[in-house]
Amino acid sequence: VVTGVRFRMEERILHIQIQQGTLGPFASISEGTTDWKDLEHIEYDEESSIKNDEFRFDKQLGDGSSGSWQKLEVGKDIHVLERQSRVFYLDHLEVPKDHAIT
Repeated sequence: VVTGVRFRMEERILHIQIQQGTLGPFASISEGTTDWKDLEHIEYDEESSIKNDEFRFDKQLGDGSSGSWQKLEVGKDIHVLERQSRVFYLDHLEVPKDHAIT
């Protein structure tokens, strides 16, 4: 279960990082089970962004040794803060099956 949330800045990208732990008896968190999930490795592709006049971000898949990347969709997977748009809302969140947000 999620036991904490924090904002982390890495390479000029603001991430939401979660702390998770194991749910124990009586809705308690089992001692010694909490840890912060690793941040996903995301890169801004400046050359492609300038060439195509749109923001381009890619996320590294797996452990990093495979070298495979996934393009992130601006507005769905990632939000760009700009001079005219400097806010973001966390009112519509999607989680994997068998997960919950409370």
